[in-house]
Amino acid sequence: MLFTSFRTSQLARDSVPLLSQRPAYNIQLGWQTDSKGQPLQEDSDRIEGPKGFAQGPVSGFAVFKSNLMNGANSSGWNKTTPRQTAGRAHLHYERDSPAKASWRKHQPCTDYYQLDGDLAEIAGRLSHGVTKGASGIPGRLWARLEQIGRRTGSYIVLNFNENKLLIWGSAKQASDAKRELQGLLLRSMKAADKIAADRKMPNVPNESDKQKRLQHERMLREIKKQTFRQEPEDGSEFSVWGFCSWPFEEARPEEYLGDSLEALDPIRMFCECYITFQRPPSAFKILSNEPKAITDAAEQIKIVICEYAARSSDPIERIFVEPPPLTKIRKEVEIAEFPSSTQASAPGTKYLVPILAGGTLSQRELAEWNGERSRLARINEAQMKRDFLRCISHMRFFRGRVRMRASLGEFIVNRIRTSGAKCMSFEDFLHMTADSSTKGSLTRRFESESQIDTLMSRIYHSDEIFETCSGRSVGIENVAPIYAATFWLAFPDIGRVELQVEMSRNPGSGDYEPCYKYWTKPQKSPAVSVLPLQFLNARFQRDATWRLDLSATNSIDPSRITASMMDFASNIGCLISNDEVRLGRSGRLVFKFPNTLSTSGFFEQKIAWRYQLKSHVSYVLEIARYDKFGDPMKAMKGAGSLPEHTTWGLTVYNPEWDSILGENVNLKIGRSATWDPEIETFFPKNYRTRSSGQDRGFGDFLESLRSVISFLDEI
Repeated sequence: MLFTSFRTSQLARDSVPLLSQRPAYNIQLGWQTDSKGQPLQEDSDRIEGPKGFAQGPVSGFAVFKSNLMNGANSSGWNKTTPRQTAGRAHLHYERDSPAKASWRKHQPCTDYYQLDGDLAEIAGRLSHGVTKGASGIPGRLWARLEQIGRRTGSYIVLNFNENKLLIWGSAKQASDAKRELQGLLLRSMKAADKIAADRKMPNVPNESDKQKRLQHERMLREIKKQTFRQEPEDGSEFSVWGFCSWPFEEARPEEYLGDSLEALDPIRMFCECYITFQRPPSAFKILSNEPKAITDAAEQIKIVICEYAARSSDPIERIFVEPPPLTKIRKEVEIAEFPSSTQASAPGTKYLVPILAGGTLSQRELAEWNGERSRLARINEAQMKRDFLRCISHMRFFRGRVRMRASLGEFIVNRIRTSGAKCMSFEDFLHMTADSSTKGSLTRRFESESQIDTLMSRIYHSDEIFETCSGRSVGIENVAPIYAATFWLAFPDIGRVELQVEMSRNPGSGDYEPCYKYWTKPQKSPAVSVLPLQFLNARFQRDATWRLDLSATNSIDPSRITASMMDFASNIGCLISNDEVRLGRSGRLVFKFPNTLSTSGFFEQKIAWRYQLKSHVSYVLEIARYDKFGDPMKAMKGAGSLPEHTTWGLTVYNPEWDSILGENVNLKIGRSATWDPEIETFFPKNYRTRSSGQDRGFGDFLESLRSVISFLDEI
């Protein structure tokens, strides 16, 4: 018997950020002739803590999470720990139904459905209409069977040798599943007959014997992979086994991975191994006959641990006070009340806004402030970069849609501790905003139609600041808008989902065509933050400012997207013609969609105009109108087509952010994104300037924001 102890830093040093800075996390592998071996150490989830964390042995996961998720704070005005949001992380996966759990434990099936005919042909018919996200006909067939199982509460498995579909569940669930299978096969046969009749060809298989044999072999491989989702049968022997430690007391695996560890199913199938959990010794046990399967599974389990740690880490939420210039600085700050100027606010709503008050500074104090102002700006920028790097390194493991945007508006104070005095010193205000109990937000600067008209007019006459994104010789006043919509839909087997669609104008034909479609699922727990990162830049006197948000939402696995969902998404179109591309800002309904799915009462339409910054062509200013319609079906019929609620928003972003972070949408469990979690990945340097220094691209991003803010301050 040979035991080898691996460390995760050796297994995947390149795939985990900050791994070299954290203690080793033991993964033990052993080669033996049976499956009854035990790891070398009883408490393999205990590791020696590094200096600065604790004395003596500490919990492996606690140290791992602390090192991976927390960074050192710098000294300065904004020295504080990130604000915390209570809530428990939830890994995004599908939990077992009772029927599926029975199948895993090798309990006898409730019923079966006998298949007649060629299995490959039947599998092709059953898999018709399943998204192409599943691999090949075998993968799509399994996705189809799981869809039927979710609707009926049953679980269906193909028995290749006996040409049967075995069904687990109650008697009623099995009966419902058989009825659906029969109806599905009947409909697919009629569809095949109709296609053959239309083509005036006999309805005979056109596959060669070799193609059928290959199809059968692929199906057998898929069935073999599916068996690894079950518990290993009693008496099974494996030549290779391994242990991957997990801190049971800190995080019970069944709470986050399912009672049967069903979240690890993709790893079991990909690596073709069995994975169980044993306590003691508080470790995952990996069983296989191939050493490589053990190491690959251990590597992917480690990434699952990283994802859990990333989802459970505290969000970073900071307020950074922008040091006022010499012409505006005062000795004190007053938190004053201002009436809301936005149409969306209720009558009588007032905002708390910081304004500079008190006496002016002397010449000596102004000279000192000039140096202090530069120092504070450097500290703010350095803290932003540290926080961003810490957060973005976690997001490599997040499976879902990740977006980053800088919103523009006015800073308001939601909550702040004061001594009761009308004013406070400027230094006290800096310390108050750095306190975690202080809360601020961003309110819209432009809301009324007249304000937007003024803003757009100024943009049309500011071609030294803005240009078209297309780069073509089109006047900036002729920029065609982008149309987007969010539909809220509900399904009994999936729950509430959101479909986001965006359409842009084809430069060649002039028609509007979809450029992306995303299916996302809201967080199960509202306590779990969907904003892992938020920087709020505080300015005074209601001057324009910005807020940088990094948001994260769960995407839907392609295998769970049903035919009706795909049909709905593919039939979304645009109601306007080519000569109506410049609709103005009226809020007219521009989307058309089929009445095939039940919406949850409303949908949101977005009309956006995008302008590229000349000073840094990587960034775009987007002006968007958001209209919420109460009943989309009535809106489609012309009744009640006016929006119930309208808001406007201004954002600055780099289009490359969506391309880079788009990789996270299709990540499978146990996989991480391949993009580099560095400043230059998201904030490129501005080669039109002579900027230099490490991570200078982030400074160029802040400078681009300041140029847009200065433009807005003049309106």
